[in-house]
Amino acid sequence: ASRAASIESRRRGHRHVEGRRRRAILDRTVNISWAVSGTTTNTRRTKTYDNLIFQRTTTGEYTGRWGVLDLQNTYGLSLKQALEVSDHNPVWAAFTAREVHATTTASMPTGGSRH
Repeated sequence: ASRAASIESRRRGHRHVEGRRRRAILDRTVNISWAVSGTTTNTRRTKTYDNLIFQRTTTGEYTGRWGVLDLQNTYGLSLKQALEVSDHNPVWAAFTAREVHATTTASMPTGGSRH
């Protein structure tokens, strides 16, 4: 049992390191942006699992509006019921319906909402 626990602990540590590496790569990549910022997206409200990532110079339609659909509050679910649906809360972002000229840069996130 302790060998299995040790292997799982290493796997979790590896995922954490890989997550930091991916974020560092995105931070260094020119014109990459993400919608969800500064909030959790999992049902337990402890981690940010999900996001929408796009290239700012080719996605000028992004308005800067985004949010996380809180399944528990929106539908009056208990934590157990919400987890039966998913351990991820859906994320959303608003884009204009009209295509924006390619030289326009997408808006930066202006703040999200929890529904």
